Amino acid sequence: MRRLACGVMVAVFALLASVQAQDGIYGSFLVGSKFVNLKSLNDSLNAMGIPIEFTSNQWTFGGEGHVIVAKALVIGGKGIAFFTEEIVPNANPNAPEERVKISGGMGIGYLGYSFFGGSASGIRLIPEVGLGASPFLLQKKTGYMDPDTTRDFRSSMTDDKMVVLGKAGLVIDGCLAFDWYMKFIRLLGIIPGLEIGPMLHAEAGYTFIPGNLPWLRDTDMLDDYDPDMKFDGFYFAVGVGLGISSAKDEK
Repeated sequence: MRRLACGVMVAVFALLASVQAQDGIYGSFLVGSKFVNLKSLNDSLNAMGIPIEFTSNQWTFGGEGHVIVAKALVIGGKGIAFFTEEIVPNANPNAPEERVKISGGMGIGYLGYSFFGGSASGIRLIPEVGLGASPFLLQKKTGYMDPDTTRDFRSSMTDDKMVVLGKAGLVIDGCLAFDWYMKFIRLLGIIPGLEIGPMLHAEAGYTFIPGNLPWLRDTDMLDDYDPDMKFDGFYFAVGVGLGISSAKDEK
């Protein structure tokens, strides 16, 4: 335990000290909305007798972090995800309940350039270009485990009826981000020349996934691409976070 605590302290001080070589390290938690074209999926499910409709505008949750080097170059990464579930309507009350769940997201690394980069005002406008990966998961479950039975590994393997299909592809992302960083506490007593403060973050962008994406079942690849499902489309997000910056920028 003592070794772990010492390791954490060393890592924290190394991180803080590294800020002096840059202009700041910033990160925020994001909530937003992502357009995902789910019409093809809805049409395929309806044609199979599964009368549900997933909306194409999905709430997303995630986070981002970036480093600003030489007052302008931005190096960062972010990830966002969504998930939603629908119960399949059934006219027979004695029939097993069916649920369909979809989830997806993306994780990317990006480069950007900071405009209005004076840390005295704390306002930055950052165009970004990123590259990463995007998974999508479709789950269909029939029935449920009886609450009176033992919910263990054996009963899960024998009683559960679930289909899990997925897609994954390369993501090309373009985004325009806005940061408002407010210097708040100087860390002169800990690491001279550093200060910390809250940050507001907002961004809007578009993701593009080239090519067709086949459906995957566990480790197997299915023979078809339809329904055509991708994480393409517009998105926006807002968030709050923290920043650690160099006080020398005030000069």
